[in-house]
Amino acid sequence: MSDPTEKQISGRCLVCGKPAEASICSPCQDRIRAEAAGRKIAVERGGRTDRERGVRKGPPPATLPDNDEL
Repeated sequence: MSDPTEKQISGRCLVCGKPAEASICSPCQDRIRAEAAGRKIAVERGGRTDRERGVRKGPPPATLPDNDEL
């Protein structure tokens, strides 16, 4: 049997699935808040987020050689 002094966790986080007392665990709540704040700032500065503008982060796509080089 389990020790009655141990804290029993009743459920799991709806975001990451780890055991949590609330429906969303603290780390996931922090991550969601930070993402929302970042989007709010982006909207206030430029009106739209990078995703809505179609801006891709990362290296540029590879280019194909010209027909003269083939």
